[in-house]
Amino acid sequence: VTYSVSINVELSAAMLASRSKEDFVMVYVKAAQGRPMPIAIQRVKLKDFSGQIVLTDQDSVMSNNPLSAHDKVLAVVRLSSSGSAMKQKGDVQVTSQVLNVSENPLVNLRVE
Repeated sequence: VTYSVSINVELSAAMLASRSKEDFVMVYVKAAQGRPMPIAIQRVKLKDFSGQIVLTDQDSVMSNNPLSAHDKVLAVVRLSSSGSAMKQKGDVQVTSQVLNVSENPLVNLRVE
């Protein structure tokens, strides 16, 4: 069985106007409980961002810790000028409610 988490990201006009097209949109899932490390992540330049990211085992950070091995996760979208793994000053971040990976959830996150 292939599990995925689909994240639709809506960026407000004000947010787009305040960011550089070279900024990064980082979309990831992390465990709902426990360590804050991303389980699966995609990082896209704002100018190349389509609005939807689908995370699967292919996007897992560590091969021995695939997305499909998790049950409850949080989806996170972060706008970052640095693209750094750690949240930096000036980064804008939005986190979802708890998602159940086995339901192949679709979540909508709005960044304002």
